[in-house]
Amino acid sequence: MNLHRTPALRTVWTLPFSHAIIGPPATPRSVHAPLPLVMSALDRERLFELARTREPPGAHWTAVLSLLNRAIAVPPHRVPEDLVTMNSVAWLQDVASGASEAAELVYPDATDERPLGRSITAPLGSALFCARVGGRVVWQAATRRREAIIIALQYQPERERHYHL
Repeated sequence: MNLHRTPALRTVWTLPFSHAIIGPPATPRSVHAPLPLVMSALDRERLFELARTREPPGAHWTAVLSLLNRAIAVPPHRVPEDLVTMNSVAWLQDVASGASEAAELVYPDATDERPLGRSITAPLGSALFCARVGGRVVWQAATRRREAIIIALQYQPERERHYHL
């Protein structure tokens, strides 16, 4: 992955598969003032509906429900461009190894049809939800605790005005 600055002082990530990702520099958020906890009003509505129709099991779902109750819901066109929302594809860099990987945050029924799909009810999915580029996410993998920095959003439906997903 190559990194360079554009004249507008935005970071451009060039990934191995030749897609460019534009976003703020990936620095840990702890050096900045805390950002408000926000989410897309559409995500909130759809996730509350999921909770009403079927209660996915696990502590990770409990964490998501807590976020739904605490976060400020904003209209899709007001969602910050660096926020991980449902159906976003985020690039993560493992803190321990430095390895990068992509993950798409999906609803529980979509994990089989999306190669990068991580369910919101899974450990990584619940950690990604409402996180921001430059932020750290921590989750329990099968054999160990993992920690990664979100280095970029390859895709965010709200940024592309894809509100139907």
